[in-house]
Amino acid sequence: MRVNAIVAVAALLGGCLTNTYKISRAELTRLAVTPPEQRAERVRVVQEFEGDSPPAQPVVSGETNVIFVPRTVIVVGDGRHHHGHGGVRTGKGGGIGGGGGDGEGAVILLVALAAGAGIVLAATEGQRYDGWVRVHPMHPVHLWGPWGYGVVPLAQLDPTTAATATKAVIRDREGPWQKLGRAPLDRQGWSYSFLGGAGQIDGWDGRGVGPQFHVQLGYYPSHPFGIQFVWTPAWRGDAMGDTILDLRLGLELDFLPLDAGALHGGGYVNGSFGWRHDRDGTDRAAFTGAGAKLQLELTTRLAITGRFGITRAYDEVATDATVGLSIY
Repeated sequence: MRVNAIVAVAALLGGCLTNTYKISRAELTRLAVTPPEQRAERVRVVQEFEGDSPPAQPVVSGETNVIFVPRTVIVVGDGRHHHGHGGVRTGKGGGIGGGGGDGEGAVILLVALAAGAGIVLAATEGQRYDGWVRVHPMHPVHLWGPWGYGVVPLAQLDPTTAATATKAVIRDREGPWQKLGRAPLDRQGWSYSFLGGAGQIDGWDGRGVGPQFHVQLGYYPSHPFGIQFVWTPAWRGDAMGDTILDLRLGLELDFLPLDAGALHGGGYVNGSFGWRHDRDGTDRAAFTGAGAKLQLELTTRLAITGRFGITRAYDEVATDATVGLSIY
């Protein structure tokens, strides 16, 4: 039953990466004002997930004639995204005008679900290609805007069309395609982290060490600064063989200004409210903490994170060390 639940959550959170890549509006504008003979040399793209897809276009090759004369987009649809990889749609032509036992078992299940979610996100969002590619100058650019859906070769994209378009994508199967390299780690936007390790846990029998986890869901308004909701479950066995549960919910502020190649770092502060349950009952307390974070960049959206912290609660100071994956 637990395995089935983990698989179900993973399926909901996961998605299949496609061969369709989005061009941001800023990049589309930049391309439109770049000399046509140069713009295909370096195009910033972000891989899309499975879903609606534009109609396939004729494949260009090294033998395709290059025409640098700008033109407005050729409208071939009504603006709706189409599912799958069907043939080219035809339509009216025209131009345009201008993101304790039972308690312990329940906690372990939730931790397993959180870990499963992290693995799935790392395999999809974390591996998503976000970087630069070199394409043929006549590579088809799929565009949506007030006019509907249309296509224009990259070399013939004009500034008016770029400014009016609401979405633009290209497909790697529609012409020569060379990946030039991923963009550096970019935390800006939503984030998810799953970290696991060990922490000091106080109880009626003194202090001991047990497994501790941090499940973090947050948002980074900018690359170095983030705000995260944190769930911290921990537990250990006591001197009588029973389980001491230590659970916390809180907010964390991250500041990671250090970038040295693939290595990144900084610190955090947090505040939370917690519950500790042992054979003597349940205690409640407010927590404050701070510590250091180090990250090893794997891709533009995926990093290994190490977290080393000091927390004060129940009139005691405890430490913990965890490591895991962060997905952005």
